[in-house]
Parts: sequence; C-alpha cells; structure tokens
Amino acid sequence: MSSFMDEVINNLGEDLKVGDKVRGTVERILNDFTILLDVHSFTEGTMHLDHFTKDKNATSFKDLVKVGDVIECEVAKVSYEPNALILLSRLDELKEEAFNELKVAQENHTPVEATVSKDANGKGYILNYKGITCFMPKSQSPRDIKLKSNINVLVIDIDDDRKRAVVSAKEIAIQEQLKKKEAILEGINVGDTLKGVVTKVENYAAFVKCGEVSGMIKAKDVAHEFVDVQKVLKVGDELEVKVLSKDNGKLLFSRKALIDSPFTAFAKEHHVGDKVKGKVSNKLAFGLLLELAPNLKGLLHRSEYSYNPNDNLAARVIIGDELEVAILSMDEDGEKINLSIKALMDNPWDRVEAKVGDVVKAKVLGTNKGGVEVATDLGVDGFIPKSEALSYDDRNKDVSSFFAKDDEVEAKIIEIDPKQWRMVLSIRKINEDKERAELEKYNDNEEVSTNLGDKLKK
Repeated sequence: MSSFMDEVINNLGEDLKVGDKVRGTVERILNDFTILLDVHSFTEGTMHLDHFTKDKNATSFKDLVKVGDVIECEVAKVSYEPNALILLSRLDELKEEAFNELKVAQENHTPVEATVSKDANGKGYILNYKGITCFMPKSQSPRDIKLKSNINVLVIDIDDDRKRAVVSAKEIAIQEQLKKKEAILEGINVGDTLKGVVTKVENYAAFVKCGEVSGMIKAKDVAHEFVDVQKVLKVGDELEVKVLSKDNGKLLFSRKALIDSPFTAFAKEHHVGDKVKGKVSNKLAFGLLLELAPNLKGLLHRSEYSYNPNDNLAARVIIGDELEVAILSMDEDGEKINLSIKALMDNPWDRVEAKVGDVVKAKVLGTNKGGVEVATDLGVDGFIPKSEALSYDDRNKDVSSFFAKDDEVEAKIIEIDPKQWRMVLSIRKINEDKERAELEKYNDNEEVSTNLGDKLKK
C-alpha cells in the first residue's frame, strides 16, 4: 500500500510545495465553509471560506462558487501523513488583486473604501484595503476620524515594491466640494444678484464669497465714480453683487450695478421743467458744464443762455459760480441732462408788435463809440448807431456829448428781427422827416402866394 502511495506522490506531487501557484477546478462543495478542488495532484486541494474571500458579508461558498469553476490559488500547506492534505488559499491572489485595484483607482482618480486600523503615532493613520496596508497622513485625514470605521479615500501614491499605498480623505472632500461648486455655478446666470461677504480687499479689486462660490469685484465695478477700494470695502462687509460673467468657472461681480448711478438718483427726484441749481465746472466752446450733484453734470448750451442770442453768459461767470437753471431734457440711455436759463425767462420779444418805420419812445441806457443803447417803450432794448444818432454836420463828434443816461428820445425803427433780439433805430430819420414836413409845408405856402400874385396882376 505504501509503495502505491509513494508511486502516486512520485508521479503527481513530487514538485508541489507551499507557495506554488495552481489552477484548481471545484469538485465538491462540502459545506458552507469548505470546498474541494482538483489540482491534478495526489489528493484534492481543500480551501476554506476565509481563505477564499475577505468579504465579511460572505457566509457560504454556495453563494460564491459552483462545481466546475476554475480558481487561481496558492498552495498554503502540503502534508502526506497521517493524512494526505493540500490546503489552498486565495489570500495572496486577493492581495494582488486589491493592490491592482488601488493602482487603477489612482490612475482614474476614483475613491476606494478602506478600514481605519490604528493611529500612526500622531503622524496619521494606518488603513487596510483588502489586506493592503495604506497610510493616510494627518494632513489628509478628516477631523472626526474613528478607529475601525470605514471611510472613502483617494490613492495619492503607490509603492510597488512594498505593496503599500498613501491615501487621502481630504482629497475626497476637495473633490466633493469642487463638484458641489460646479453644480452651484451651473445654476448661476449672468445678471443674477447674490449675497456675499468680503473676504479680501486689494487696491485693484475686492473678493467676495457667496455661499460655496467666490468671485471678484474689479475696482471699476465697485462704484459709479472712481474710489479707493480699500477705503470703501472692508473684510467682513456683507453686500449684494450682480454677476457680470462666469467665464471658465470664474465669477466677476459688480457692486456698482446694484447702486443708483448719480444720474438715476437725480432722475428719481427731478423732472423735466424743474428748477435746479448747479455750479459752473467747465467752460466749453458750445456752452457751460454745471455740476448738479457729486459726479453728475449737466450741459447748459449757449443757445439756452438767454432769448437774446447775443448774450455771452460764459464771459460773465467763472468756475464755481452757482446758476439757477431749468431741466430741459434727461436722456436715460446716455445719462445726459440738458439745462436752460432761457426757459426761466420771460421773452419780451414775444409781445413786440412793431415794424420798420414805426416811431417809438426810448430812454438812453448808455453810449459807446458805435452809438446809443436805449430801452424802448415796447419793452425791449434797441440800438441807435452813431450815424443815425447824429446829424451829418456832427458825424465826427463824440456821441456821448449829445446823449446822457436816462435822456428821453424819439426814434424810428429802421431794422427789426425779434428772433435775433435786434432793433436798430434812427433819430436822424425822425429829424429828416420833420425837416421834410417843414419843407413841404413851405412849398405849399409858396405856391399859394404865387397864385395870388398872378391873379392881382391881372
């Protein structure tokens, strides 16, 4: 009998030893915890459940294998006496598979679940993943970590020689935070209004955290006017912002967009036709700029100085002078305000009904080299050129020698243009008319005398 066994061993099992890799075919499932496999040796190989899987939820071979299945395994023990026995195990195979799983997880940046085994002397924690030892540095560990608990981690480094890995739970949290942030960003649209807290202030921008997302307010978008960002905003300030853009996941905010511009604030309180006061801030070729409120200017066009087109208001005012004006128009799109002094005035020329040839009474306002300025009884001013104020014989004399302020005179209208506020008068023509009338009267008398003499001669 012994010679037969020796022959079998010599023919089948002489090279089979602990550590050999074999392929076994399941022959029988003895019970929940043990199976027999054909390994082409002197006896069947025996494998117990705890050497087939490390899954603590596995309670029976009957749920895991069936007769005929081929299993890659390793010889754990070989004995010939008193009973022939070959013990098989998949533990090393499982560890190899688990290590490969960790490598794939690192490449794909996918999480794995591992068990916290022990504290690594305050430097971190030792974790176990299907028999593979993993180290998690303290800087990569969650604050509420507990021994024997299962946690999800990311593989951040692999040691092929020692079959170990370095893992991180913090990376999982960061990844989840990024996914959460992406989801929140997806729901944010340009034009939305968000509430946030200022987290950092620089001279060029302020940074605002709105829940899980953050963004930047550039200096130009803090206020409608130029401001020192560090004086206007402080860390911890709560404010509302408007989303200007979200290119490449970066949010740009505006505080200015939610604050009334100087124009909008002014337009809420004033309407076309209202009287307002403004200070002359600049003189332009076509008019004056008046500051109506901080950072708000309006234009007083020179055509709106007066009904008198010759009124040179710009020459009579200096920068800083305050003028009362009326709002002529407000352009919301362009945020422009047009002003008028003329609109506050009564236009006396609207009531003038006169024509060339009419004679008016006037009072002298003053004289200059060119002639005499007068106020007429029509309610408007006029001008008597020197050539129309003096006689031909006096034409080379100073006009001021003949007229004094408040003198009352009569003059004939020789030119009139209400639109240009222009009336030119003549005293000379009045005198010439009188002389002509006298001459005509004399001629009439002479003719009568001549006719009477002729009759007496007869």
